[in-house]
Parts: sequence; structure tokens; C-alpha cells
Amino acid sequence: MFLCQRKYAPEIVDEYGLLGTKPADFLIKENHKLDLASGHLLNDAIKYRRLVERLIYLTISRSE
Repeated sequence: MFLCQRKYAPEIVDEYGLLGTKPADFLIKENHKLDLASGHLLNDAIKYRRLVERLIYLTISRSE
């Protein structure tokens, strides 16, 4: 079985419309406390879950 992450990762980014985004240049501070979200709920939770599943699969299947 041959897995090509070089192709799979950009497909994920493109599918969710994140192809033109830039990476963040900062990390979360150590011991940062998260607050409850005050915004609106997601319109399509299934799409979010699918993205998380694909990212988890990508990290588990990466070659050493």
C-alpha cells in the first residue's frame, strides 16, 4: 500500500477553502485558559467533524 501525503494534505486544505490562508506566527501561551465561546454555532457540524477526522488520519498515517 502506498500513501502519498504530499497529495492528500493539499487536497484537505483546498476542499475547506483554506488554500490562500497564511500560518499564524505565534503560539498559544503556556497555561492559557480558554473561555466559553460566545459566537454562533456551526451551520454544518458534519463538515467540521469530517475535517477533524481527516487531519487525525493524516497525522496517524504519516511516514517516519
